[in-house]
Amino acid sequence: MNPFETYLWKISDIQRGAPETSYYGPTGNLINQIRHQAFPCFQISSNSVESG
Repeated sequence: MNPFETYLWKISDIQRGAPETSYYGPTGNLINQIRHQAFPCFQISSNSVESG
């Protein structure tokens, strides 16, 4: 399966009405796979930090 097919498969598993953050993991993985092909030294972290 290519990265986009994997992304669509994981997105389809997320239930309607789920929080927006449910999409962060699959979206981050898709971007990392695309960037790894273009720029192997960069990686995106899907962890968010609350400040304040």
